[in-house]
Amino acid sequence: MGQAAEAALGVVAVVDHDTVEGLFEAAEAAREKGLELIPGLELSAHWGDRELHVLGYGIDPGDAGLRRALGLLQQARLERVREILRRLREVGILLSLDRVLEVAGSGTVGRPHVARVLVEAGWARSVREAFVRYLGAHGPAAAPRVGFPVEEAVRLIRGAGGVAVIAHPGRALAGAPMEALLRFGVDGIETVHPSHDWRLTAYYEVLARRAGLLTTGGSDYHGRAEEALLLGTVTVSGVVVERLLARIRQQRERKNARRA
Repeated sequence: MGQAAEAALGVVAVVDHDTVEGLFEAAEAAREKGLELIPGLELSAHWGDRELHVLGYGIDPGDAGLRRALGLLQQARLERVREILRRLREVGILLSLDRVLEVAGSGTVGRPHVARVLVEAGWARSVREAFVRYLGAHGPAAAPRVGFPVEEAVRLIRGAGGVAVIAHPGRALAGAPMEALLRFGVDGIETVHPSHDWRLTAYYEVLARRAGLLTTGGSDYHGRAEEALLLGTVTVSGVVVERLLARIRQQRERKNARRA
């Protein structure tokens, strides 16, 4: 949160992959720095043979249903990493599971952490190369993906009082795929992202406006020193933030009404 304060941000969303464990610490740090925190997460999801991510903004990190689902998903992700390491061994690359878990730290373990250990061990020059040579769909260590069906991801986020947004859809989801995804009842589209050029951003903003959906954005900063885009270098307007906060309040009111 220190970086967020230095970047003069007023509102920050924390959306870790498939975990809410860092949100309690983040909330305390945000209070100390005078920032407003939007608690969230980024759920791994799939739709047919497509892999995608669904952002959940404003979720209740203590929601029992969400936490049960995340526990099962985290175990599945660990088993996937074990399988990736087994496949790497078959091509003569020996990596330590303990080291991968150490690199993952408190976050949910996954392919990016294996990629970083591959770089560390000298098997690739960059994380990108590690994915291309070993971990991608056509690599020798490709393993079946894990995640929720997209409709389940949306249901979990909504059930936890959150707002469901399709994350950084890129070119792969432009056109008919995105229009089909909107039928699952998502609340918005992440239009502003480092992987989107101005044309993609404009395209998704027009689509969102026509569909009556929210737009969101961010730098997708993961806290690593080597990242070119630091926290606060990709932002959205105050109007976008206010619309998101208003929808979050509505979702929380609906969740509270269900409890009553």
